Amino acid sequence: MDFRTFQGRSLQRPSVDADDLQEDSTGFKGEFDLESVSMSDVSQPGVVGEGSLARSVVTRVNLGESRLGPLVLADVRTEDVDLSNAHLDFETIRRVEVIRSRAVGVRLRAGEVSDLSVEESRLDYASLHFERVRTLVVFRDCSLREATFTGDLSNVLFLDSDLTDAEFDARAARGLDLRTCRLDGVKGWRTLRGATVSADQAVSVATLLATEIGLTVD
Repeated sequence: MDFRTFQGRSLQRPSVDADDLQEDSTGFKGEFDLESVSMSDVSQPGVVGEGSLARSVVTRVNLGESRLGPLVLADVRTEDVDLSNAHLDFETIRRVEVIRSRAVGVRLRAGEVSDLSVEESRLDYASLHFERVRTLVVFRDCSLREATFTGDLSNVLFLDSDLTDAEFDARAARGLDLRTCRLDGVKGWRTLRGATVSADQAVSVATLLATEIGLTVD
């Protein structure tokens, strides 16, 4: 098993054997059950589909405005994937890496999430709902301006990301870490009990929280 460490916490990487992968260009239309495939340079904007993807690598695929779900992802690496304005409904996400991808305006719901990392990606105006986070979720070097986060945000790490004007409505947030992020205009602080911010962020957070509960800061 391959692990990465973020802020002292471990995240298990996807288990994918490049020697076992078969080239596949069928994409995600209709019902699919894909395992040990390598998919690249596929364009399916607006596609509608449902199924599972396991032990696979997906690169340079356009799924903008798609409607996919229910979905199961396990041991998957993606890079340079366009999910802008897509609607995604995941039953489970396990050991998944998303790198340098675009998901502006994506609407994503996940029932159960384990070991998910999203890096160097743009998710402005996204709406992300996690029903249950079992292990660790990491957003690193991402743009998440005006994004909305709901549900279980326990053990979600935001690292070096832009959360300007983002909104939180968390059911649980213990282990949520925001210490290295830009937090201008963030809303929903009352729901983030158990989250961690830095000492430098605390003053601006206090002002935002005071405004949120109706206090005048003079």
